Amino acid sequence: MPGCRTVSQEKRQCSNLTQQEESTSQSWSGTMGSHFLNIFTAWTLATVPMIILALAFVLAVQLTRPGAPPGSFYSDEQQANNPLGSAIYSKIPSTQLTFIASFSATLATTLLPAMMALFSYTIALAITRDSDTENRQGLPSPFQLQLLISSLDGSLLSLWSFIRYLFSRKRRGVAVVSNLWKAVSLFSITALLALLIAMTDAWLNFSVSTVQYTSRDALPSDDLARSTFTPGRGLRPACMDLPRMAPEEPNGTTTPIPTDSEWEQMAACYTTLQPTEDTPESTAESMEQSEPIEYIATPEGWVIVPDSPPANIDFEATTFGSSTSCKVVTNLCEIVQPTRTVNDTNRRGGQIEVPMGDFAYDCKRDRAGLELSGNASDIRNASLFLSAGHGFVVEYYTDSTMSTISNEMDVRGPTLWYAVLLQLPVAFVTYAALLEYEVVTNHTGLSGNRTVTPTVGLEGPGDTGDLFTSILSCTTVLSDVKYSSINGSVKDDTWTAMNQSASPAFVLPIGNYLKAAWAQVQQGAQDAIGNATSAEEVASTWAKTYDQVVISLGASSGMLLNLPPLSAIRSTTTQVTRIPRAPFITLVVLDLVYAIIGTYLMVAALIAVRKGNGVRDAQARLSTLAVVAESFESPALGDDARDVNMLFAERRGRGESTRRVALVRRNGGGRRFKQIVVPRNYVKGTSTWNTV
Repeated sequence: MPGCRTVSQEKRQCSNLTQQEESTSQSWSGTMGSHFLNIFTAWTLATVPMIILALAFVLAVQLTRPGAPPGSFYSDEQQANNPLGSAIYSKIPSTQLTFIASFSATLATTLLPAMMALFSYTIALAITRDSDTENRQGLPSPFQLQLLISSLDGSLLSLWSFIRYLFSRKRRGVAVVSNLWKAVSLFSITALLALLIAMTDAWLNFSVSTVQYTSRDALPSDDLARSTFTPGRGLRPACMDLPRMAPEEPNGTTTPIPTDSEWEQMAACYTTLQPTEDTPESTAESMEQSEPIEYIATPEGWVIVPDSPPANIDFEATTFGSSTSCKVVTNLCEIVQPTRTVNDTNRRGGQIEVPMGDFAYDCKRDRAGLELSGNASDIRNASLFLSAGHGFVVEYYTDSTMSTISNEMDVRGPTLWYAVLLQLPVAFVTYAALLEYEVVTNHTGLSGNRTVTPTVGLEGPGDTGDLFTSILSCTTVLSDVKYSSINGSVKDDTWTAMNQSASPAFVLPIGNYLKAAWAQVQQGAQDAIGNATSAEEVASTWAKTYDQVVISLGASSGMLLNLPPLSAIRSTTTQVTRIPRAPFITLVVLDLVYAIIGTYLMVAALIAVRKGNGVRDAQARLSTLAVVAESFESPALGDDARDVNMLFAERRGRGESTRRVALVRRNGGGRRFKQIVVPRNYVKGTSTWNTV
């Protein structure tokens, strides 16, 4: 203060100042104002950020969730094609998502003082009531007041100080007042809630991962109809109810001869299959130049499917298939072979029988399951003889009894019954057991006959060396196939015997143009005999070859139409963030609980202000600021303070009357606080100070 040199002068001037300010303070009743603004500010700080954060977190995840139609899955580093489960998926990168979530832990700890500021109104109401009624059990001791103020300030160290005080032996006879218990309990609850939020945030950080998310969306039927993707196969209308036409006979004639209209129908059906006997390679070239397709083996047989369909589309479509089953019946037929006896060069005086000519075969239905007879030379002389030592003959039957051979390929249904005679040079037979046989009847002499029972085939002389011959009985069923293509693999194929009006479109190419696929048949025959180790392998390998030839002839003949899929599902793979539901929901719930507690404390604060007289004054003084002001400022400043800052002279704009607080030496040692009045005309370096 100006001219304030002594303590008495300073007191008088402060008294005059108080009287002047009291004359201007009658309008606000001498209590601190702005309590509603302070409560609203504290509530806003304590709850609004947590509410906004929880809502932003939920909306950010929900608005960026990819579609999850049935069949969707995700793949991570440990396993592919995992079911979605209960996790949540978001397009937000995992780093951004965890960054947003980390604000919860930061704010929950930072906003603890704001939460306790709201609760300080309730404590202030209780203390004012205890003070007015002089309830000594409810009034804190000086040390408890310090603990109370530290708790209301939101200092985490106050919890440790309270625990030490609670279990201190020196606290004898001093009970912990209820107001301190309430403050410490609420502070502990909110601090524990903040800790749970931090732990949940860490849990979320560790459990969130980046995965490959595959969404499977069904394509609308209208889009399928307009799509250029046509994996299905169907017959041209001209290929229904084709006329009968006999296969080529050994003499080169065919019967019956189709009429002109039948030729036109066949030409309209088979748009690309134009083989000639002189140039069988033309069909193979046509097959290579046709629309890209491939033939896939299924447990039922072989089917026609598109070559390299889109990798991201799974579909259901219709196609055609061929299912062939064969068995070797050479050992069930009677084989008679001329022989001659020669000296055995390996054994002295011994003689052995060696084949000297073609053998004859006679297969009976009661034993072999079919009627078939002939001579080995018939195979070499047949029109289907391929090349030196490689030949085959296919004899078709009219029905399942396999007793009547159909010379005119008089087969209209989807099932074919036939016998196959395969012939290869013995040099191609790598498994010696296939050549084993048992002599049933032996006629000795320079020339004779013997009846043998071979295991798979029989060795006999030929024009270019010893030949191996095997007889097979086969059945082929042509079928309509409905299948699913999943990740490029045929699944769930359903086979239904082909309609009788549709099967001739496949049967006629088999009967007339089987020789056109000679390279494929030759390789199949060579694989069937050359690499097989048993009769079952011979039969299954030939069956596979025949199925491939049948459907390749049908597909390459130009009689098939491309059809759209019956249904299709597009798979779209993106990189997304996988969020387990448990930590996500827990974090959101804890954020909202934090906000709910803050709102409850705000309502309690408003009720305390309305119920209590001077609660705002008491709440303002339950702070370190007020205690310092009460200790070192003039008491008169607290009589009309509207705000806790008004308890200090320098915050009223009267810096000239500001006191100084010093730590002066005590006579007995140590230091103590001392108030010092600094004169206005104080000169630095002098000791003209007045102490109070």
